[in-house]
Amino acid sequence: MAMPTITEETAMAVLDKMTKDSSDPAAWTLKYAESLIEEQPALFYTITENIKQLYPEGEADLIQASKCLYLALVTYNLIKTSVEIQELNTLFESDEE
Repeated sequence: MAMPTITEETAMAVLDKMTKDSSDPAAWTLKYAESLIEEQPALFYTITENIKQLYPEGEADLIQASKCLYLALVTYNLIKTSVEIQELNTLFESDEE
């Protein structure tokens, strides 16, 4: 399967869901980090280890590292949603044949 193209509609739907799921980016990141650990442990480990390399210590680094994790989780959710949409479209196309 090729990397999906994320449409504007998909991006807006994911962002809308994010704002409904949590009151702020930090709360959303904490909530979804746990699900990524369960769903994709190797990916989560790779992301967090690379973030640790960029921001090794200190409170300012912790804030920047948190922002990086937030962006990684947003990107993952956008791609995951696009893949799910592709799979649903393929499923419905095969049902029509």
